[in-house]
Amino acid sequence: MKDWKKVYHKVLKEATSGLARRYYRFRYAHYYGGIYTADAWGCFLGCVYCWARPVPASRCTFYEPDEVVRRLSRRPQVRLSFGEPTLYKEHLLAVLDQLQDVDLFILETNGLLLDEDYIQALENYAHFVHVRMSLKGVDRQTAIENTSFDVFEDQMATVERLSQSRLSFHLALLDVYSGEEVQQLISRLKEIGMNRGTGVKVDSCSLPQIEFERFVYYKHLDRRLRSWSRCPTLDKTQVRLNDKDSY
Repeated sequence: MKDWKKVYHKVLKEATSGLARRYYRFRYAHYYGGIYTADAWGCFLGCVYCWARPVPASRCTFYEPDEVVRRLSRRPQVRLSFGEPTLYKEHLLAVLDQLQDVDLFILETNGLLLDEDYIQALENYAHFVHVRMSLKGVDRQTAIENTSFDVFEDQMATVERLSQSRLSFHLALLDVYSGEEVQQLISRLKEIGMNRGTGVKVDSCSLPQIEFERFVYYKHLDRRLRSWSRCPTLDKTQVRLNDKDSY
């Protein structure tokens, strides 16, 4: 099985130049009660259901931290999404250090790069940073099926570190699992100490400790999704032709 850390170093090299990082686009989205979004390019996982995965680096542009800041500052709520936002630590911290008049910054991440040093650095911005960590499965096997990497225990270790930190955070899980599977995951989370209230109020949207993210079938992922054992039975409301209204 491939080592995600080796892939990370390869993607990092392609996604960065000096202190700059590739971005796909900047956009407004209606999630969290309305939020301005920076879509960073570059992820080292291969999530079968991810709408962002097929976007090539050639469609993206390098932005220096101050250029990203100019697009995000003076907006009440902003987020980093799309590729893995924590991919380039120095770039992210430079952006956070320069942001002005932002009440809430949501960092959407798989959490795999959040070691103790990274979390301690983010704690300097705990007054406005909230971490949304996407779990890649309910156990080791489902995480491997979804990403092609053995990441479950690494993610559990990050959850434990976040639980002991000063950062506000919650977990996100795709809504393709049975109630029994979810309960087993919750039991595991309790074992590693995730028992404090880490939800955050975002305008009229209150985020719980676990957010169940609705599965969306993107037509450009058709071939891959049809071979995925977890792919739900679809209705028309769940199918999107492209990424124009993506999360």
